[in-house]
Amino acid sequence: MESINIFFTRSFSNNYHFINSVRKYFKDKKIRTQIIVSHPDKYSPTLLAADIRFIEPSYIAEENESFYKFVCAKYNIDCIIPGESSILTLTKSDSFVHQTKVKVLVSQNFDTIKILRSKTETYKFINTNKINKLKIPWYKLVNNISTFQASYDELIENKGIACFKPDISQGGAGFRIIDNNINAKDIIYGFVSVRNTFKYYLEKLQEIKTFPPIILLQYLSGHEYSIDCLGNGNKLIFCGIREKSDKKRRIIKNDVIFEIAKDIQRKLKFSFLYNIQLRAENGEYYLLEINPRYSAGSYIYELDGFNLLGKAIEMLLFKKAIEPMNMDSTLIQSIENYIKI
Repeated sequence: MESINIFFTRSFSNNYHFINSVRKYFKDKKIRTQIIVSHPDKYSPTLLAADIRFIEPSYIAEENESFYKFVCAKYNIDCIIPGESSILTLTKSDSFVHQTKVKVLVSQNFDTIKILRSKTETYKFINTNKINKLKIPWYKLVNNISTFQASYDELIENKGIACFKPDISQGGAGFRIIDNNINAKDIIYGFVSVRNTFKYYLEKLQEIKTFPPIILLQYLSGHEYSIDCLGNGNKLIFCGIREKSDKKRRIIKNDVIFEIAKDIQRKLKFSFLYNIQLRAENGEYYLLEINPRYSAGSYIYELDGFNLLGKAIEMLLFKKAIEPMNMDSTLIQSIENYIKI
């Protein structure tokens, strides 16, 4: 029986499910898998899905490079599935993987991945490539109090509500909405919120004085969309659109968003899996970010029989041609849940 060795570096907890689905996908094809997983948190559920598990030496991927090299050599790794933190380390020009047979499952080259990590550089990149029907929100990059205040004044004069977040971040970390109508009672007795007043945020930033770049931008109040794609050259093989509103997640058909995704694929020629995040405002669609990797939420397609990660690995290792796939709309009610693992 043919066998492959797959190495998952630190990533989101949903990788527990992805790992098991990849194992089943290749078992059904009579291909044996040995799955190695590493994570710096010994309690990470991803480690429970592994055949072989390691505790990563550090949360900083650059400090783990010799560790990654050791694992790849010892276990004859065929494919690395990198988490967000290790993508650049494993794809840079002097990475050890370029001198080995190891393949890294990413959707773009190092230079483009580096651009896509920065929200402002992504916006410039998309403006240059001119994606049909896709808009860029008003934004300014700031890293000191004076430009933060001046940019805020300019934004609310022209665009209304403001929000901000780190220029480079993951999973919504650091996202805040500036809401001058929020009151003390809401803050103390209400649920934990990302909303607070401009005065509050200004005071906190003054305590820091100079800070890593923050992108200040117009707050878009419409539905958010997460678009999970599988691509190859000019071809968009799969496009799943998840609409997020309140606690509901709806997998939808949307011709405009589909055309945006197709144009991104045509212009940027992504390989394998990637994720686009948009937000609607007044019937138009604005870019939030593009992630050159699969997203944690894309596991929902696995539940409907679309093993996207398995197919991407098959494309990478075996040059397998994958036919275009479509799925029906469906509604998922998000609830807090516990999974026995």
